Amino acid sequence: MDDTMIQLAQQEEDLVLTDAQIDWLLAHVGDLDGKIRDQTVYSLFGRGFFEGAASIEQQKRIIAVTTQENNLFKDIEQPQNDRVFLRSFTALLAALFLEKETTSKIMTPEQLDYWFTAANKYLRTEQDWRGYVPENGWAHAIAHGSDLLATVVAHPDYAEVDAALQTVRSVFARMQSPFLDDEEERLANILVSMFNAEKCSLPQLADFLNNLNTILWTGYDDDDLATYYRISAFEKFVRTIYFRLPAAAEITRPIIDDYFHKMGYDN
Repeated sequence: MDDTMIQLAQQEEDLVLTDAQIDWLLAHVGDLDGKIRDQTVYSLFGRGFFEGAASIEQQKRIIAVTTQENNLFKDIEQPQNDRVFLRSFTALLAALFLEKETTSKIMTPEQLDYWFTAANKYLRTEQDWRGYVPENGWAHAIAHGSDLLATVVAHPDYAEVDAALQTVRSVFARMQSPFLDDEEERLANILVSMFNAEKCSLPQLADFLNNLNTILWTGYDDDDLATYYRISAFEKFVRTIYFRLPAAAEITRPIIDDYFHKMGYDN
């Protein structure tokens, strides 16, 4: 059935997914073949939710199965494993249906509560931070988890802003190696999304960024590479906010300038 589904993803018009095809997609969310996982499964789910290729009943079933199976946390206690593809792409799938839910109300209150909590828990607990994995393609768990939380914080019913900010802080606190695939930009989108949804004011944004900046510099140690990776990633994170949120330039520019000054670039 793989070839049939790959061909289906290439169909440009009049796409209608059958129940059997939905079942196949659900079974292949974390497929180890990147062509199937990225270009077929995720693509067809996107068209299912936003182009009407899946009926409302099918969309609700996708949400119900994804929620009940708890795939976002399968084998998450292990440092690295192939289940990262299932977890990471479950995060992307959830971002799709949560975005759709903001306009169509296709989720129950219990499902919303689950994903509001799960989005924060996932980024706080995922240990497999690989980006591109040879032979399997993109894992990109931190990026996809950030996409999920950025969607959650923009949801009209989400109110736990402090929890989301603490989740972002926890990612920096747990860094032991550098990000390699622009994860900082996706992480920054959580704050951009929060601000654009009017969940976070400029003073709140300033407090968060300045406090985290102080914490990271206070812990900085020339002999501890992890502290350098954190402060370097944070600078890229703030720089993304600087370009994405011009209204916050007076907050973000001093932090960026401070980084380059302390690193000796203006000597």
